[in-house]
Amino acid sequence: MGLWKVEVAQDIEGIAAGRAAWNKSLSRYEIDGRTYGIEENGTIFPTGGPNIVNLNRVEYGALKQIVRARGDVSAAPQLARDPNFVRNPEAIEKALKIYNGIIP
Repeated sequence: MGLWKVEVAQDIEGIAAGRAAWNKSLSRYEIDGRTYGIEENGTIFPTGGPNIVNLNRVEYGALKQIVRARGDVSAAPQLARDPNFVRNPEAIEKALKIYNGIIP
């Protein structure tokens, strides 16, 4: 398990235990230098801080395709066909760097 997964899991435990600070102006929890939002259904998601990389929808979609292809971009045909990816090759590049651990 990557260090960031351990850190996020610990942060979520801390939020549940009441150890996180609530930033009212941002509507976010803050703990260990990271910030977390919470959806209406109670899902907690990281929004920033150490070892957190913010992705837009296209970048996240590219990362999902790369993960499914186990890092082999040529095995992810959607990356070459979907207009969102074709128009945003930098999204694929960023997602691949994340997958390969170049961007923590």
